[in-house]
Amino acid sequence: MSVILYRYDMSPFSKKISHVCLVKKNPQRWVTVSPIMPRSEITDTLGIGHRRIPILAIGRDVYLDTSLIASALERRFSAGNTYGTIFPPRKGSTSCSDAALMKIFSKWWADEHLFMTLVQLVLWDQAPEPFVADRATLLGGIPVEELKAKRPATTSKVAAQFALLEAQLADWPNFLCVWSKENWAGSENQLLDEGMTQFPHICAWMDRMEEHIGALEAAQPVTRLTSDEAIAEIAKGDVEPEDVVGFQEAEAARLGFKRGDLVSVVIDGPGNIPTIGPLIALNQEEIVIEIEGQAGVLRCHFPRVFFTATKV
Repeated sequence: MSVILYRYDMSPFSKKISHVCLVKKNPQRWVTVSPIMPRSEITDTLGIGHRRIPILAIGRDVYLDTSLIASALERRFSAGNTYGTIFPPRKGSTSCSDAALMKIFSKWWADEHLFMTLVQLVLWDQAPEPFVADRATLLGGIPVEELKAKRPATTSKVAAQFALLEAQLADWPNFLCVWSKENWAGSENQLLDEGMTQFPHICAWMDRMEEHIGALEAAQPVTRLTSDEAIAEIAKGDVEPEDVVGFQEAEAARLGFKRGDLVSVVIDGPGNIPTIGPLIALNQEEIVIEIEGQAGVLRCHFPRVFFTATKV
């Protein structure tokens, strides 16, 4: 079974999920959307208010946020003869993995702290003006010249972050991540170019990852779909059984929810456009609501972490 990924080329998070699919050997099809709003393929066609990319569809289930998308891919395409895994067994074990630790590392450190520091370093004075204007509206303004003036200090912050990763890679050579040099290339400071001696393990690891991902891309070509082609595929798909996520009554009670309640789900932070629908499933990792757009009735899965659900 192939998955449908709504994404755009500039998005490192889109690349992250594409690379996860490559490592897991999941055939993937892409619907390329605009890097700025509006995105009718998402809002009108799927019925989703959430504006962040990527979005992944498996049949009539739609998953948001890279952390939950990765978990969903792992559970729906379990490792075996056909599919790989992004949560390999711990060294010396055949069954125990550090999946929870890897999720924490990826979400809290790589996706949040490191990424947001890198954005300040390399993005805003290089991105197209419409992109900057769209994100400025979202973030309440982007002081591009001020950020450029602070670049040496920001570079120092990135170096401090890299030092942590360098120490880890020195003792963990098989570490898996999906960031690449292109995600922060082009800064005037050229931190990685200067850092071949300062951060040799990071540079060597990136080179290994780029070579590995390049080989996987050559062996697993992507199929591109139009929005209409994606709708046709999604509309005829199945849904994940409700009991996979389940309905934890204790969690529902804490939130004041009952199954079937109309709820609104938003991300905590910029871009918190609500997606609204009846509550279908709920556990400590995700919340599932029913949505409806031009593609028909779908089920939308949100992570619990960094998202808030309220009764409408």
